[in-house]
Parts: sequence; C-alpha cells; structure tokens
Amino acid sequence: MSEALATLPSELSARDVRLWVEGDRLRLSAPREALTQDLHSQLSERRFLGGDLAEPLLRGRELWNLYGPTETIVWSTAHRVERSEAIVPLGRPIANTRVDVLDPRGEPVPLGAPGELFIGGGGVARGCRFRPDLTAERFVPDAFATVPGARLNRTGDVGRWREDGVLEFLGRADQQVKVRGFRIEMGEVEAALAALPSVAQAVATTRTSGDEAQLAAFVVLRPDAEATVPELRAALKERLPAYMVPSSLVLLDALPLTPTGKVDRPALKAIQEDGGAPRPRIVPRTVMERLVAEAWREALGHDPICVHDNFFDVGGHSLLAMRVLARIEGLVGQRRTPRELIFQTLEQFAALLERASPAMGGVRPRDAVLGVEVVP
Repeated sequence: MSEALATLPSELSARDVRLWVEGDRLRLSAPREALTQDLHSQLSERRFLGGDLAEPLLRGRELWNLYGPTETIVWSTAHRVERSEAIVPLGRPIANTRVDVLDPRGEPVPLGAPGELFIGGGGVARGCRFRPDLTAERFVPDAFATVPGARLNRTGDVGRWREDGVLEFLGRADQQVKVRGFRIEMGEVEAALAALPSVAQAVATTRTSGDEAQLAAFVVLRPDAEATVPELRAALKERLPAYMVPSSLVLLDALPLTPTGKVDRPALKAIQEDGGAPRPRIVPRTVMERLVAEAWREALGHDPICVHDNFFDVGGHSLLAMRVLARIEGLVGQRRTPRELIFQTLEQFAALLERASPAMGGVRPRDAVLGVEVVP
C-alpha cells in the first residue's frame, strides 16, 4: 500500500527526499506553496551521492503539485508533474472548484495574460474567525456565481491560463513592480528565463538607477550550458516585450540561500551593487571614450562602464538615450541618432564621434565640465 508525504516545498530537504524514496512512499504532495523548479530538478534529474541511490528520484514514482490556500480547504488545483517540464504549473481546479484570473477591476483577463488568482466553489471558507478585517479583505462577492451570496477567496497570487487549460503560477501580487510606467510581474520574467533551455534557476528583482527603478535578473545556468548574457537577452526579447527584459543580467554559479533554503534576496542586492562576479573589463582610454562614459554615468546612475558595453545592455532605454544624445550634442556639437547608440558599443560610438571631429577628438576645451581632462 502506497503512502503520501505532504509537506511544504521550502521545508523539504534532500535528506527528506531520500527517506521518502527509501521508504517506498510513492506520492509526494506539496500544498500551500508553489513547487519550485529547483526542487523539481532535485527530484527528477539530480543524483545524491554517498549512498546507493544513483538514479533520478522520480523514476517509477509520481510527483503532484497541489496548490491552494488554507481559506479554500488547502487544495484547489492539482497537477501531475512531468520530468520534461521546464516550468511546473499549478494544474487544473479540482472538483467543485473554480479559479478565476482577474484584472484590478475584477474582470477576467485574456488567455495568457497575468492576473490575480481568485478561487470559488464549494471549498471556500466562510471567513477568518474573529478577524472581520481579514474576512473583508480576502473574501469578496462572486460576481460569476449562480448561487446567491457566493464569495471568492482573493489569494494574492498571480498566474495565467495556458492555451492547454493549465494554470501557471507567476508570483505574488505584492511582487509586482512598476518600471518606466509599466506594471511588471516578477514571476513572469522569472518564468520566461526558466523556460530557456540553458537556464537552471532565475530570480528577478529591481535596482535603483538614479531616480528610477530598473529590472535585474540573476541566472544559474545548467551544468552543460555555455550561454552568454547577450544570448540570454536576445532569447528573452523573443518571449517578452522590451520593457520586461531586465536591464542587468548577472550569471552566478549558485543562488545565495537563507538557512531555510529560500533565495536570499538581500544577498542578491549586495551582488547587484558589486556588479556581479568579477570579469575582465577595459575602462575608457581616450578623451572621447571618457567623455561618453561620463555622459552614460549621468544617465544610468551607476559605474563602472566598460568600452565594450552597449548602452541598452547596461540599463539604458529610449528616454535615457535621448538624454545622453542631447548631452553629447551640447559637448561636441554633433547630433547623433538613437540607432547609432543602440547598435554600437561605447568604444564604437566614441570612435564615430572622433571620426566626425578628428582635430581634437571632437572635444572643445570649454567642455571639461564633465571632469574629463582635455589637452589642447
């Protein structure tokens, strides 16, 4: 007779998995939290050393992702996890349960669009005992029900329906950020990264550049992958609109974790401020390169800048590009186009300016206001 092990993904260790497998427990349920890609990888691909177990842990066994908050009798959706899945979805609603994906106005979103998850049906509780404030916040009238007085549980989770009718988890509503006027679900960015063949893990976050927020992402590649940051960014541009592609992509050997096994976001922030792992960088060398680099720093609000950097790859966007071009025009008297900035590195752009004004590298003596030393 098979047994089932019910636990939270964040509380499940490799040792627990090993005991579960050796004890012939054939089903693992992970309620109340989204099943992470890392845990899925442990169970389906990795081999634990130091024992007799040498085959993938899920061979001949089942892994089910069961999702739902306590307010809806714990489980509301179910999905049998397949080893080949790059992203583990929430699945489909169980019997007598309905899941709605709604926009801020309470209207259903189009297929594939992100929205907040609301759960209705026979499993929805009456409310939070002795907490009328929480009851009012989490239980809202069900405008789509045929039963009078029915209510929906507002989960605070964000998801979307796939074309095959399966529900996909994107993150928490409180992880939504606004960048350049666009509302962005961090989970959607992470899901797009995790779907790339070369990516094992990905975390999206924000950083402050000057007076505005910018997207940043940290990526751990699969052991046999050799993808570069430009390749990852190009792949993302095929999956996401331009405003959702992170300005900064940092490759890590492993994500920093807390003692409980969750991603240590403060540690990521420290990595972000340090500019990620050390890598060879060539600082601006000529007068013109230093002038262009300083104009970039003013617009981007961060340093260091390498001559092989592309303005848009280090956090730039169209509005900042216009600011940089106006600054350059005021300094060297040349009007350049955004296209020239988009498709060239700092070194190439500076060389373009120098060719147009070869006598003094395009710099006039009075323009040392940027802190660039000008030698007549």
